[in-house]
Amino acid sequence: MVLPARVRNFFGFVKADSSLIRFQLMFLGVLTTISWIGVAMTPLLYEHPIVLVGFSPRLLFLTLAAPVTSLPMFLLVGTFRLCVADPVNFSIGKILGPRIHERIQRKRRTPEWVTSRLSQTALFRKYAMSALIFFRPTGITMNIAGANGVSGRSAALLGFAGTVTYLLTLHAGVGFVV
Repeated sequence: MVLPARVRNFFGFVKADSSLIRFQLMFLGVLTTISWIGVAMTPLLYEHPIVLVGFSPRLLFLTLAAPVTSLPMFLLVGTFRLCVADPVNFSIGKILGPRIHERIQRKRRTPEWVTSRLSQTALFRKYAMSALIFFRPTGITMNIAGANGVSGRSAALLGFAGTVTYLLTLHAGVGFVV
């Protein structure tokens, strides 16, 4: 079986930093499997939505759990589950980021002004990345932050603060509507 070029290039990245990357990818694989199990068990756990949030922090499960769960429990489970993969995603972006930027510049899939302005300017790293991490603290965002040289401490603090703000807003909003 011949693998496509994109898949071979990905495996080339994994082989370069094999021990750390393999461990991190296995960790993300375990989290993904846990999420799939939670989704599959939805009919059984419908009466216990906070357990569903522990398995898979989807917006549907968060919305189900918000009106029937106390705020401290909602914040504890939701924040843990939403933030548990952030350091791994940040680290993968930090390790693979420079290579990805070099590859983008070599293949010219994006105009040069985009890669030079967005990924190499201090203003982007300082303000736009900070806002992106705070308002959209996801795995992809953490990958981008790691690839663009954002410090790990500021990414972790902004991601944590953004997640708590998101959960507080969701809990208050769903409580207000219901």
